Amino acid sequence: KQLCLNGRLSDCNAYQPQPETCNGIDDDCDGIVDNPNEMPVSFCYTGPQGTVSNGICHPGTGRCVNGRVTCVNEQWPMAEVCNGIDDDCDGAIDNGMNENPLDLVIIIDNSGSMDTSIYAVQQATRTWVTKYANITTRRYALVTAPDNDYATWGSNPRLYQNFTNAQVFSQAVAAQQGCTGSGWEPTLDALDDLLSINNPLGLSWAYHGARQAIIVFSDEIPQSSWIPEVTLAAMLAEASSRGVPINIFTDRQVPEAAAAWDQIAIASGGTPGWDIHGTTSQIEANLDQIIQQVGCAP
Repeated sequence: KQLCLNGRLSDCNAYQPQPETCNGIDDDCDGIVDNPNEMPVSFCYTGPQGTVSNGICHPGTGRCVNGRVTCVNEQWPMAEVCNGIDDDCDGAIDNGMNENPLDLVIIIDNSGSMDTSIYAVQQATRTWVTKYANITTRRYALVTAPDNDYATWGSNPRLYQNFTNAQVFSQAVAAQQGCTGSGWEPTLDALDDLLSINNPLGLSWAYHGARQAIIVFSDEIPQSSWIPEVTLAAMLAEASSRGVPINIFTDRQVPEAAAAWDQIAIASGGTPGWDIHGTTSQIEANLDQIIQQVGCAP
């Protein structure tokens, strides 16, 4: 075998093989120049200091390219966009994307039928809201329909947690059991309370300049326990006139529930089609989509 050294061919029999290095030379005389299988793999990052492992940023691997070690498959910071991700790798999600206050109310049906869904809803909602904790102009409230304290609240909606920050709201969501409570889910009553200008639940809405949005988690058809009851037709009219977007996660395998809730979502300016039986990661991704629509829009 011959080895090219300094522009001249040399006999490998007169050359002591060396460990392979990235230099454009067949150092170990195995017939392969810069054999990648014989060089150690190294991690590398050439992006701005302090950004690696934040958000989308991650290191790459050092590869031998044309006789030089090159960092490949690394991810540098990008311009921040409203997507629930730290694009610019500064440790903050969607920072600078929303300067307007947002009051967001979550309605959770925590009746017995939610026993198979409540864990994924809790985990996804808590992880999701914690990601946005740095955006202090957003506040979160929790309404239960019904409350899991059946003896006290029965089939009436309850303001479980008034508007608060992400951490306190996450603790309120964690307290929901989804295995007790009334067998009747007054979700229409809860929506009627939230959309009413009389504010019967006593929510501390930030009326001046704040956006408002509602997210519902219920695996049942929209229901009312009041006399007279809140009808679907009345709710569609109310949702359309108030202009507060409502997004509903429901059982997509129950056509009548999905169809009714989709009508409410569309009438309010929300997005139909969210599935309450998705995985934790799917529900969280859906919540990110919702916050892009209502929380980051100019």
